[in-house]
Amino acid sequence: MREIKYPYIIKDGDGKVSNSKAFKQELSGLKDGRYELVIREYKRTRSLDQNSLMHKYFDIIADETGNTLQRVKDSLKKEFLTTDLKDDDGNIVCNPKTGVVMSYVRDTHDLEVEEMSKFIDEIRLWALDWGIYLPTPEESRLINFK
Repeated sequence: MREIKYPYIIKDGDGKVSNSKAFKQELSGLKDGRYELVIREYKRTRSLDQNSLMHKYFDIIADETGNTLQRVKDSLKKEFLTTDLKDDDGNIVCNPKTGVVMSYVRDTHDLEVEEMSKFIDEIRLWALDWGIYLPTPEESRLINFK
């Protein structure tokens, strides 16, 4: 199944829809057949500043623990971004033989701004438990910590 991910459609307070011409062009390019259209509210994905800060945190933790950057990144993503696998209807998927819930680790580029903020906060708290101080986003901006 081919999925078309159109970035967004804007509807203003007067009910006017913008970007509709480009959207209609996208639809006209489809082959004959039946399609399902899903419309959901657009949410911004993580910002570049958030991504830079997260990677700086990974660097600091790697230096402090003597681990590789990739190992730290993988470990913290597994710790905080593991989620249950769900089917198309939103039901949790379990192994049919064992009943064990299947899960996966989310990628940071899929996180929305609020989810990334939560992830960054979780990393900071985790680091404090290990005696590692990570600057707050505000502190990192003050000292140009990118």
